[in-house]
Amino acid sequence: MSAATQGSPVVSVGGGRRFNLLMGATLVVVLAADLALARVVHFNGAGQSLQVWTTALFLGAILWYCRWRPLPRLVDACELAIWAVLYFDALS
Repeated sequence: MSAATQGSPVVSVGGGRRFNLLMGATLVVVLAADLALARVVHFNGAGQSLQVWTTALFLGAILWYCRWRPLPRLVDACELAIWAVLYFDALS
C-alpha cells in the first residue's frame, strides 16, 4: 500500500450513481402522478412545495460542501436527507 492511499477512505462511485438515478426516476413518476391527481381534485399545495424545495436546496449546498471538502461519510447522509425531504413532500 502506498503512502498516498494509506488511511484514506475508499469511496465507491458506481453504486451511488445508480441509486441516485433510481431514486430520481421514481421521484419523477411519483411527482407526475401527484400533479395529475392534484388537478383532478383541484388541490394546490404550492406554498408547502416552495418551503420543501428551499430545504432541499440548503441540503444541496451542504452536500456540495461535503464533496468540496473530502468528507465522504457526510456525503451519503446528505444525499439521503435530500431524498427524504423530496419524497416526504411528494408523498404528503
